[in-house]
This record gives sequence, C-alpha cells and structure tokens, in this order.
Amino acid sequence: MSFPTQWFKRHSSLLLLGVFLLVQNVCWRHLPGVASQWIRKDAKLLNLQPTQLQGVTWNSASRTLQTKEKRGYVTWPMESGEGVLHVQVRMVSTDSLPVLLLLQYITTDMPYYDDDVVHSKTIRPVTEHDVKTTTMTWHLPRVAESVRLQLPPACQLQLTHIQFTGHSTTESSWHNWRQALGVLCLAVSFSLFIHWLSQYVNWLNAWYRSPAAISITWLAVQGLVMIWLLPPFQGPDENRHWKTAVELYRGQDGQADSVLYRLPALLHAESPRLRSEIPYQPRSSLEGDDAQYWIESVKVTYTRHWGYPTVGLVSILFPPVRTVNEALLFFYTCRLVNLACLLCLVAYAWKWNVGSWTLVMFLSLPLVLQQCVIISTDTMHNLGTFLAMLLFTQQLKHRSIKLWCFLFLVSCLVVAAKPPIYLLILLLPVWFSPWHLLRRPLFWIPAVIIIVLLLSIGTWYLWHIVDGTGMQLGKEAREQLQYVMTAPGLAQFCQASMEYPRRFLDPVYWFGPLGWLDTNLSDLHSNLIWISFWLAVGVDVGLLLYRTYRRGTASMLAMLPALVGSLLFGLMIWWSLALVMYLTISGYQSAGIVGMQVRYMVPFILMLLMWPAACLHEQKNPAQQFWLVQWLGCVMGIVALIRAITLAMDLLIRYSP
Repeated sequence: MSFPTQWFKRHSSLLLLGVFLLVQNVCWRHLPGVASQWIRKDAKLLNLQPTQLQGVTWNSASRTLQTKEKRGYVTWPMESGEGVLHVQVRMVSTDSLPVLLLLQYITTDMPYYDDDVVHSKTIRPVTEHDVKTTTMTWHLPRVAESVRLQLPPACQLQLTHIQFTGHSTTESSWHNWRQALGVLCLAVSFSLFIHWLSQYVNWLNAWYRSPAAISITWLAVQGLVMIWLLPPFQGPDENRHWKTAVELYRGQDGQADSVLYRLPALLHAESPRLRSEIPYQPRSSLEGDDAQYWIESVKVTYTRHWGYPTVGLVSILFPPVRTVNEALLFFYTCRLVNLACLLCLVAYAWKWNVGSWTLVMFLSLPLVLQQCVIISTDTMHNLGTFLAMLLFTQQLKHRSIKLWCFLFLVSCLVVAAKPPIYLLILLLPVWFSPWHLLRRPLFWIPAVIIIVLLLSIGTWYLWHIVDGTGMQLGKEAREQLQYVMTAPGLAQFCQASMEYPRRFLDPVYWFGPLGWLDTNLSDLHSNLIWISFWLAVGVDVGLLLYRTYRRGTASMLAMLPALVGSLLFGLMIWWSLALVMYLTISGYQSAGIVGMQVRYMVPFILMLLMWPAACLHEQKNPAQQFWLVQWLGCVMGIVALIRAITLAMDLLIRYSP
C-alpha cells in the first residue's frame, strides 16, 4: 500500500499538532513541581487548640484520644496554601478498635462539614491491620482545605503516626485542568489516528462519518456504566415509582406481598443512601425472614399506567417472577429498555436533521442520563418529549392526520405523567391547528368551551390527587393556597421562586449530584464535561453561522417562533412546579420552596435544542459534509469514553463496600 501522499499534505498540520500534544502530555507527567506537593507528618497534635477538639479528650503524653457517651471530632485546619488529598493515620487501640473511623472534609466551594442527615463529603478509609497497629488511609476525591476525624462513642485509641499529603491550593485547580487537558491531547491524537485509519477500513469509515453512530456509541457506554454501577433504587424516588409500576402492570407477582414489590426492601435499598460512608451491600437471595426489613408505604399517586410505558413493555414479554434474581433481571431489563429507547431516538434525531452535538452532550450529562434510564416518571417526560419533538419534525415535512394524532397522544401522555407542569407541550400539536378557521364563531366558541371544560376537569383531577394521598395534604395545600392569594403571600411566593432559575441556568447543576442528591463528581470528571460542552457548543454554533451565511437571515427568523414557544414551555414548568411544590411539600408560609430540582427542566432543554432546529427545514445535515466536524465529533466521542471511566470511578467510590 502506497503512502497516502495527498491525504498527508491535506492534514499534515493536524498530524503535527496531534504528535506535539501527545509528546507534550507525556513530558508534562514527568515535569517536577507542576502542582507543588507537600507532606506533613504528625500534624502538631501537641499544639491542638480546644476549639479543634469537640467531644474528645487528648492526652499529649500518651498520644491518646478518648470519647465518652457521644461521638467526637478532631479537626486539622490546613495552613495557608496547603490542600489535602490523602490522609493516613496509624494507631494502637487501647481498648477495642473502633468499627469505623470517618473522615470529613471542607473544600473551597463547599466550606462546611456534613450534617447528621446527608453525608456527601464523608469517606470510608482503606484499612490495613498489623500485629500491633492499624493503618487507615483516606483518599479524598477533591483537594480539601480542612479535615476532621469522626470518632464513635466510647472510643479510646493511641495515635502513633499521622501524615497529610496534598497539593498547593493555589495550583490545585491548574493541576486538575492539566489532567483534563492531557486527556484532551490523548483524544486528539487518537482521533487523528482513527481519521487516517478510516481511509482504509470500511466499517471504521462508516462509523467515523456517521454522527449518529458516534453518538450512539458515546451514549451507550456511559448509559451502561450508569445502569450497572448506580445501585437499584438509588435514583430520586425510584423505589416508590418501582412499586407503583409493578403493582399497575404485573398481576399477582406485582402486588404488595410479592418479591417484585418488596425488592427495594429485600435489597436494603428502601431508603436512599444519604450517608456516603455506608456501603451498598444488596442481598442476592432470599435467606431467612425478610419481614424485619422496613417497607415504605408511600407510593406515587399522580400517575397511572401511562407514566411507566417501558415497564409495561417489559411486563408483556417477561415471564412470572418468583425469586429475587428474577426480580433483579426484570429491574435491569427495564433500565436497559429505557437506554435502548433513548439510543433509538438519538439515531432518528440525526436521521431527521434535528440532531446536534450539543443535544448529545446534554443527554450524556450524568444527571440527565440518570433520569433517562432509571425507573421513574421522569423517563416518560424526557423520552416522551424527545419523541414528541421527532414527530413534530416529521409533521412539518409531511402533514398527516395519523401523525398529528400520534403527536397529540404522546403530548397528552407527557402532561398526564406529572400534571400540570408540562402542559404547554401541547403547543406542538396546536402548532398545526387550522388557525384560519378559528376566526369564525362556529369554531372558536366551541374551542373556548372545550378549553374551559378541560381546565375545570384538570383542576378537579389535581385536587383529587392531592386529597387521595391520605396525609392531610389537601387541607394543608388549601390553607397554603389561601395564603398565596394574599398580597404578602404572593410576594413571598414569587421571591422564593426566583431561586430556582439560578440553579437550572447554571450548567454545574446539570452535572450532578447523582443518586439521591449526594454523589458528587470528581474535579477531573467535571473538567472533562466542561471541555466536551464547549467543543459541542462551538461546533454547533459554527454550523449555525454557516447556515445563516448560506441561506441568509431568513433561517434565523424561522427559529424565532420556536424559541418563543420553548421559552413559554420553560416558564410554565418553572411557575407551575413552584406552585405545586409550595402548596404540597413546603412549610406553611415558608420563605423557600422545597423540591424544585433541576431534573424537572430536562424536557425544556430538549425542546429548546430541537424545536428551533426542526423549523430550519434543512434537507441535508451539514454535520455530514465537513471533515472537520466529523473529526471533532470523534474527539468528543473519545473524551466521552474516558468520561465513562471517570463516571465509573465516581460511582464505585460512592457505593462500593
């Protein structure tokens, strides 16, 4: 095979760039002092101030720590410029060694220790036993400014060695970014190799030239990591949604006394793992009496069969479930079906010219991906909105009564899954209404009557749901509503609602935390997400400018109605969600609103990314015409695969025994 001279001349600059970045990355790892490392031993325990000991007695002569009836804390604030990454303690127990010593830490952006409820910055040690001593080592996921050791009650131990290792706080941020940039250099070099190799390998060339294939590979790997390493029922309210779904779709083997229904309790996962120091150790079989395990009686009352279509699909094909292993297989099959549906929708999005790298990047964010694969009504909202946008795209190109009816049905199911916060998704089928006929009284008068009836029925249904919880929720909600209808109550409600957009407009809140609000991502993982995010946005903005240049400003004007409709949809979610949460789960006359999480805004972002693209009426996808866009997509795909590894590490650190 002759050397590809023409190809080399065309891409020689990129090849040289890739070689330079790879060599620079290798050399960087061997340069001393990139981030100044420091080691401090024995930690000046003799000079501890009383404010740094809480519930602990320190004997400096014997180097002994002792607690009484309550647990105690020993705090080590770092000196200026020091940031802790590793802590090692060696001890000799004078009585009996504590079952577990816990380490808590403070970071720059989270300058507080964990409370007694949620432990997201408390980690378990790696323990090594010797004949006379025990060594415990903590590896922190982020650089800490201060650490404290939590001792259990009635504990007495003798310290023989303490060592802190870390990086300079002034250089730790650059150190983390250097690691992320090193990964990017590796991705650039490897993608250039794939770019060259694709000229000679047919299947690799087909994969490389297909944004859909790269996106599906990208999302599939990350989705499988999320499915297998996020333990069962650790998603928000996943245990409640699971019991509601199996009770609705399964017969005898899904009712209250069945293995399927009791699966969260049998796996010791009925309540979320809010304390990160407690490992997840699910049971794999029914051994002994399981009646001792607490089963939560709260279920989801605001939705029915239409809220869990994937569970219904699996239920049709799955045989009767009698054992825990069969129940686990049923559970993971439901998660896999959710992921398969997401991948199919992404493939059709590229096929129908509404796909974009920003869209795929958004779907690959850990928090968004979690809400697309767990067993929850959120799956219906997210995948249903995605499907509705694809149907809308096809209806724009080829008007069809059957397609419109399908679009209307899917939109109604999205609204019914969690009424009324997604009500304005009905703008999609309304878009194709015969507006010229509405000017006639024969048409607009019945339309107004129908709208009034629907609103009345919807209001009755919402109060029926609230009153049906059996927790006096309806009475409390009506009292809260009366307060909101007063001038001071309305002002306080509006002020409390303004905190929500500060969160969902900040990309950081879309990264995590995972699980039930407690699994944070490592700095390397977050930096890789930022790199992928800006690459995706840059590519799509460049393509948009190219389209505008080729087609004129008319293409931009065509997107304005879609942008307005998407923003109205987002406003509806924001304010209806605020009102529902303020009336139902927030305290009476509360100054804040409980339960307004960014995951509820996923359908809004999906619509914002797809509706304007659908209105461009593009016949060809520019992403398939430029080799540079193909190459950058490959770079983002390789970075995404490395992100899957970091995601696996974050989940393993959080949940592994």
